[in-house]
Amino acid sequence: MAKISVAALLLVLAKGAAFAPPSIQLAKSISSVSNSSLNQSTRAATTETESKPADSVAVTEPVQQLHTQPQAAAPPSGKREKILREPALWEYNFGLQDPQLALPHGIIPRVSAPEKYQITEEQIATLERDGVVHIKGVFDQEWIDYLRAATNHQVKEPHFWAFAGTASKLYDYIQRNVWQTNKAFADFYYHSAMGHVLAQCGRTDEIRVSTDLLMVNPNKGFKWHQDNQNGPITWEEGIRFWITMDETPKDYGAPVYLKGSHRNDVVEELSVFV
Repeated sequence: MAKISVAALLLVLAKGAAFAPPSIQLAKSISSVSNSSLNQSTRAATTETESKPADSVAVTEPVQQLHTQPQAAAPPSGKREKILREPALWEYNFGLQDPQLALPHGIIPRVSAPEKYQITEEQIATLERDGVVHIKGVFDQEWIDYLRAATNHQVKEPHFWAFAGTASKLYDYIQRNVWQTNKAFADFYYHSAMGHVLAQCGRTDEIRVSTDLLMVNPNKGFKWHQDNQNGPITWEEGIRFWITMDETPKDYGAPVYLKGSHRNDVVEELSVFV
């Protein structure tokens, strides 16, 4: 999990299997996006780290990389306020959702081939050595606008799968497996260059989405911790990546990773969060 300025996508993928998203029909989510106002960010203190522009991807491998999510700080007014209100139980949606969003670059859903984005051998080696790599420029403004629109829809039309996470009050909105309930996010995973980037990072030809998490406007921070795999995959098979939809400069929002912590062998295999 990582500190988020407003909204971000966090996914776990398994190497060695193709991703073919299921057909999703109209209903009134994704598995990694949600909230009400995308133009206001939450400040958070952080240690030395690299700022993450909104078009970048942070990749960690294996999935148990040690990292921290800083505590959110109060805005200049001195009083921090929630951007989103918690939905009432009867306001949640069930089933599949389709925001009816046009894909960027003239892409036709389930017809156009997935896009590609070539990364360097140096970036792959950095991931293997340090357990984390920051890849800039993967998505252009059209893709960022698309993800923000999908997130806006999800927040305004909250899915029941967000009920437990949102009730925790860690985020204004948080939903796991949004790609399974929201067609816009499923289309993003299938048609964007995300799959190509992750396949290169894992030195594999194919990948499969295991789980994703949409997080909007953090209200609390996490200290140093390690996430285990989320799904029926081993540490060696998993790659976790984080996409930010806003600017996340060093002063707030950006996650901090401890280089080399992916080689930690003291965590139990069955541990989910340490």
